[in-house]
Formats: sequence, structure tokens, C-alpha cells
Amino acid sequence: MTLVSTEWLNDNLSKVKIFDASWHMPSTKRSGQIEYSNKHIPGALFWDLEEHSNKDSHLPHKLPNSDYWTRMMWSFGIKNTDHIVVYDFSDVYSACRLWFSLKYFGHEKVSVLDGGFQKWLKEKINFILKSLIDLRSLKKKTTLLSELWLTNYTKIMVY
Repeated sequence: MTLVSTEWLNDNLSKVKIFDASWHMPSTKRSGQIEYSNKHIPGALFWDLEEHSNKDSHLPHKLPNSDYWTRMMWSFGIKNTDHIVVYDFSDVYSACRLWFSLKYFGHEKVSVLDGGFQKWLKEKINFILKSLIDLRSLKKKTTLLSELWLTNYTKIMVY
């Protein structure tokens, strides 16, 4: 299931891992991290696009390598079997970037919250102001690259 409703997520909060992937263009002077700190869906973790991009690339927001990705997922306590739901509170639909990255690195059960945090708030579903991560529950995650999710100039020119 690629899209999940706010009702479905509210009914399944204890069965999924949730990421707030809000990112904003610098010109908006908004911070996804600050907004997450102020309020977010219960149990959600914040995923920072700037922090988890390839810092060795001259291109902005390039995917990191698989070793970095695996360690980062471990730090969030993500296992291969987890169903992950991503959402944002952004005009650039940044949750879709995290959805793509998760799929590219081989995670199978990934969904996007239909309507994002804006819909969640509009429906007056509960939200919390602080999130805690229990580091004792960290389990190992492996990463399997799905090269089919990427293309290059040669592949495009064949078509």
C-alpha cells in the first residue's frame, strides 16, 4: 500500500514506524526540524534531508552511499520488516523523496500519508510535542540496492 489515510495511520500507530520528512526551500525561512519539535504525529521520528544527503557531492541532496544509509537506519531502530509511513508538512512534498530513498535502498513496506501532516491537523487527530527514541530497541538492518530505481544518460538515450 503506497498511500495510507490518516484514519488508517491513527488506527495503526503502534504497528508502524513513522518519519516526518518535512523540508523547505531556504527562501521560505521555515525549518522542518523546528516545526517537528513543535508538533508531530505520535511516535514520528524526524528525517533531515540535509543531514542524510551525500555531503561529498557538489550536487545538493544526492543520495548517500549504502553503508551510510544502513548505519543511519540502524540509528533510527529500523528493521527490514518494519512498515514505514512517511509524511511532511511542506510545499515541496519532501516525504516522497524519503519514500523513493527507502525504496531505492531496498525497503519493501513504505507508505506515504495521504494529505500529510496538514490533513492530520485539519482532522484534529492527536499530535504530540516531543518524541523519545528507545535506543535499547535498535536492531540490525541490511540494505539492498534496487538499481532499477535509477537511470542514467545512456539508458534514457536508448529510448
